[in-house]
Amino acid sequence: MNGQLYVVPELTSTFQQWVNNSNNFIGKFIFPEVVVPNERFLVWSAGKEHLTIPSSTYRFGRARANEVTYSRNTTEKGPLNERALSDFITERQYKLGGSSLSVETQTVEGIASQMELVDEKALADTLADTNVVTHYLTKSGTGQWSDYGNSNPFSDITYMVQQQALNSPMPANTCWMDWLTWLQIINHPDFLTRLNIAADRSMTQEQFLKLLAPYGIEKLYIAKSTYNTAAEGQTASMGRVWGKHFWIGYVTDTPGQQQINGGYKFRLDGARKVTREQKNNPAGSEIVNGDTYDYLLLSSDVYFMLQNVIA
Repeated sequence: MNGQLYVVPELTSTFQQWVNNSNNFIGKFIFPEVVVPNERFLVWSAGKEHLTIPSSTYRFGRARANEVTYSRNTTEKGPLNERALSDFITERQYKLGGSSLSVETQTVEGIASQMELVDEKALADTLADTNVVTHYLTKSGTGQWSDYGNSNPFSDITYMVQQQALNSPMPANTCWMDWLTWLQIINHPDFLTRLNIAADRSMTQEQFLKLLAPYGIEKLYIAKSTYNTAAEGQTASMGRVWGKHFWIGYVTDTPGQQQINGGYKFRLDGARKVTREQKNNPAGSEIVNGDTYDYLLLSSDVYFMLQNVIA
C-alpha cells in the first residue's frame, strides 16, 4: 500500500540567487572598518621627521636639549557618502514565496551582497591603478608566472618585499590575489622545488605562507569575487573583480584612527539600516538597504603591486 504523500514547501519552492558569498570578498580585510561618530571627522597625520636621526642627543650640565620638530597635521574627511539600493517585492511574490520573512530576507541579502560587490570592485580598481599605487612592476611575456619554464616568482616577490621596505616604515605582512591567479601558481616549479613538493602535487596556502614567512608575510587573502561585465539587459559575461595582479602590503592587526594602514572603510555610527515601505500601485513593499560610509586611501606607500602577473 502506498504511503501518504506530504508536500514540503521548502523543497517545492526552491530559490537560486546568483550572489557572491561573503567569504568571496577580501576588501574588508585590506581596508578594515572604523566607525566614526560624525559624517565629518579629522584624520591625524605626521611627516617622516620621526625617522630622521638628530645630530646629537647628548646634553651636559644645564644645556638645553636638542630640539626636534615634527609636522602634525589634521585632514578633514567627509562628509561620508550615503549608499543605498532598493528592490520591490510584489504582493503576489509574497504569496508565492510563502513566509514574508524569507522573501524579504532573500531580498535584503541580495541587496547587501550587491552593495558589497560595488565596493569590492571600486577598491580593486583603485589598488590596481598605477597612478594611485605608484610602486609596482609590470610583468609580460615569459616573465609572467603562468610561464612555468621561464618565470621566477620567488625572485619577483623578493624584489617586491625589498622595494616596499624602501618606501614604507611598516614592512609588508600581507599578500593577496584573485582565485584564478592562485590556481595558476600552485603548481609553479619555482615554489614546488623550494618546498620539496613533487611535481605532481600542488602547493597549499599554508605552504605558501611558510615559504614567505622569512620575509615577514603572515597573511594571505585570496579573492573569489566575480561580477557581470555585460551591460544591463545583455547576455551575462563573468569577470574577476581583482584581475590578474599580485599585491603585498602592510595591513594593521588593530584597526583604528591612530594606526598606520593604507586605508580604512570609515562608517558612520548608527547609519546602517533596512527599511520597508508599503506601496499600492502595484501592491507590495519597497525594501531599501542603506548605510553611510567611504573607503578612503590614506597611504599607498605601504603597498607594492606586481601587475599582470599571469597572462
